Amino acid sequence: MERESKLKGLLFFMLLLAEGSVAYADVAFEQGVSAFKQQQFQQAIGYFLQSRQQGNEDAILAYNLASSYYKLGQYADAQQYFTKASAYNSLAGLSFYNIGLIALKQNDSEAAQAAFTTSFKTAEDDRVRVLAAQQLEKLEIEKRGPASRKIKSFVSLGLASDDNVTRINDDIPLAANRSDSYLDFYGSSSYQLSGNSLDGVKLKAALAVSHYADLSAYNDRLLSAGVYFSQPLRDWRSRAGLVLYHDSIDAVAFQQRASLKLRVDRKYAPGQRLRLKYDLTFYNDLDPSYAYLSGHKQRFTLENRSRFSVDRLRLGYSLELNNRDDYAVANSFVSASPTRHTLYASIAHDFSDKFSALAKFDYRSSNYGDANVSAGVDLGVREEDRSRYSLTGIYNYSRNSAFELMWRHTSNDSNYISENYSSNLIKVSANHYFE
Repeated sequence: MERESKLKGLLFFMLLLAEGSVAYADVAFEQGVSAFKQQQFQQAIGYFLQSRQQGNEDAILAYNLASSYYKLGQYADAQQYFTKASAYNSLAGLSFYNIGLIALKQNDSEAAQAAFTTSFKTAEDDRVRVLAAQQLEKLEIEKRGPASRKIKSFVSLGLASDDNVTRINDDIPLAANRSDSYLDFYGSSSYQLSGNSLDGVKLKAALAVSHYADLSAYNDRLLSAGVYFSQPLRDWRSRAGLVLYHDSIDAVAFQQRASLKLRVDRKYAPGQRLRLKYDLTFYNDLDPSYAYLSGHKQRFTLENRSRFSVDRLRLGYSLELNNRDDYAVANSFVSASPTRHTLYASIAHDFSDKFSALAKFDYRSSNYGDANVSAGVDLGVREEDRSRYSLTGIYNYSRNSAFELMWRHTSNDSNYISENYSSNLIKVSANHYFE
C-alpha cells in the first residue's frame, strides 16, 4: 500500500512539473500549477478556469482541473475533466485510473472495474498499468475472495482428425503416412505467489495429452512446471521463467527438458507493441534410443503486435540454434542440430462479442549443418522448408467458455525424400477458464 501511494503521488508530481515548464506563455496556467503545488486547490481551479476562458484547450489543462477538483472531493467535476483528458492518448491511462478511483469513492465497483480495465489497456506508462492491475486485483478479492484471485486455471478438450499423423515433437517429426483421429487434452493452473502479472512471482503447471484411436505409437503426454518473475523496467515489461518438462511417448518416458525463458516488451506507438524473447533449453533424453537428442537449444524471437479496433495482428521472426549430441556410430552419422529460421504471422478478427476468427501462417527453414553419412557414404546436408497455415473459428458462449473449430495444413519439403510429408488436420475443442 505504501509503495502504491508513493507511486501514485510520483505520477501526479511528474506530470504537473513537466507541463508547468511548457512554454505555453499562459500566466494563469502557470499560476494554477504553482497553486496546485502549494495545495491551494480552490485557487488552482480559479487560475485554470481563467486560462481556459483565455482559449487554452490543452489536454493537460483538463487534467490539472480534474486533479484539483479531485483533491477537493468534488468528484462529479473531476470526472468530467478526467473524461476530457482521456481523449488524448498520452493521458488516457492515467485519466481512466483516476476515474476508477472516483468510482471507488462512490462505492460503484462495476464502474471502477471498467475504468481500471480501460486504464490497463490504454496506459502508455507501465507504472500506470501496474497500479491499474493492483486495483483490479483488489476488486477481484472483494468479488471472489483471495483464493480465487491467486489461482487461475484453463482446460481444453478436443477431438481431431489428421490425414497424415506426425509426431508433435520437432526433434522427431516422423510421418506415419496414415490417417487417424485423436483426443486432445490440455490443462494448466497458475498461482500468483506475490504481486501481479506485471510485477510479481507466478507458479504454473500444465499437462498436455494426445491419445490416438489406432496409432498408439504417436500418443504423447507432456508435463510442465515453472516459476515466472515479472517486473517493469522503465518503459519495458519483463518476465523471466524457469520451466521443467517431462515428455512421454506411448506411455514411455522420452525426454526431460529445462528451459530458461526471458521476455521483454514495450508499447512504442498507439496500438503497437514490440516483444523480444530468448529461450535456452537443455535436453536430457530418458530413452537410450533418443540419446543423440541430448544437448541444448537457443531461440531468439522478435515480434511486433498491433491492435486495431476489432483486429489484432502479430508478425515475428525467430532464430533457433541447436547443439545436440547427434548420432554417430562406426562409419555412420546423423545430425540432430539444425539451425532454423522461422517467419510467422497471425491475425485475429472480432465479428462480435460472441464470434471471432484467427488465421495463422508460419514458414520455417532448417539446415542441419553437417552432412549425414551412412555406411561411409556422404548423403549431403539435410535441408527442409516447412509451411503451415491454419484458420480457426471461435464462438464465446460465455465470459469464460468457448468452442473452437480449426483447420490446419502442414507441408514439409526436404532434400531427403523420407522427410517429405503433408497433412491436413481438423479439430473441434471446448475451452474453459476458471478464475
